[in-house]
Amino acid sequence: MTSKFSGFNALDAVFEKCNKEAIEFQKVLHLNEENKIKLSGLINKIETNHFSTEKEKGDALELLTRETLKALKFFDALPNIHSSTNEIDFLCKLSAPGNIAKSKGYFRFENDFLIECKNYARPVDVTYVGKFASLLISHSKKFGILVSKKGVTGSGWSDAYGWTKKLYLKHDLLIISFTLNDFRKLTNNESFFEIIEQKKMDIINDTDISLYLQKHPAMDTPHSQ
Repeated sequence: MTSKFSGFNALDAVFEKCNKEAIEFQKVLHLNEENKIKLSGLINKIETNHFSTEKEKGDALELLTRETLKALKFFDALPNIHSSTNEIDFLCKLSAPGNIAKSKGYFRFENDFLIECKNYARPVDVTYVGKFASLLISHSKKFGILVSKKGVTGSGWSDAYGWTKKLYLKHDLLIISFTLNDFRKLTNNESFFEIIEQKKMDIINDTDISLYLQKHPAMDTPHSQ
């Protein structure tokens, strides 16, 4: 007699168990309603430039980043760390729950990394990407998130975005651009971990994965009659 734990039945049982656990954990990866409202308010203030003082305006992006890290639950973030040569906006590492979640395979993420916020009206250029790379190297970090309103200049292999690819190829450094639009995605039930993972893959594989997923080349091939 065939055991119910052998063959397809065993595979199906394991799949159902893992799928149920994954679905439940996906809820944890999304922000709760209270945090969505809080972050939406901060994003709106930055987009509309609605501030009482210049200091409030200057600190807005760091405040949004700090509240986002707090809402994500899986990180410990130390703000405004001074070293002998530089100031770091955020020195981040996985928290105890974050390490447990990572060990269970719920997401892939670096154990520690740096975040820099640039509150520029225009995209960040190649000069600052180079400075951030130097900061990462001087602190022996391989991963950094560059937070800005409008991302970095260029595309493909040009300007600042192209420089992030060259840094990965030559120095094994990953610098990810995180924009106001990406923060907005978090308030629309997108996962921070999935957004970051896609941005990593775009650099590593030198392709825009989102475009690839939306349209496969075979879709342009007429069916034979």
